[in-house]
Amino acid sequence: MRYMERMLIGVGLIILSFGLLYLGSPVRTGRLEANPGFVYGFCLLFALGFIIGSMGLLAAKDDYPGLLSGLVLYFIVGALIAVLLYVRKEGDWTLDEAGDPGFWAFWLRRMALWPLELVRLGGLLGYRLDA
Repeated sequence: MRYMERMLIGVGLIILSFGLLYLGSPVRTGRLEANPGFVYGFCLLFALGFIIGSMGLLAAKDDYPGLLSGLVLYFIVGALIAVLLYVRKEGDWTLDEAGDPGFWAFWLRRMALWPLELVRLGGLLGYRLDA
């Protein structure tokens, strides 16, 4: 039963995160730019929901290894999405600029905020990749 509770808490946090995303969305506010507080709140709640939900899905018996596994899984998914965005030519970076710290800062940020990148790719609630 403990695993099911973790999965439900994770799903609940993800649903709450989409509520925050809607509250700060350009569609609701009527502005071109989204409210950054709501956007980062969305990413934080989504990450917590993903990590706690994956703890339940992985049937982690101990809290710390399950939490660490969920965190690693979150960043693995983020790295995959960042690579797919790079291949699609999102951003103005080329592989020749990999020695520039700005290159790594840009792509590590995209990797950490991958839920927002998926929302932007889908164009949901007025979020766009060019914004």
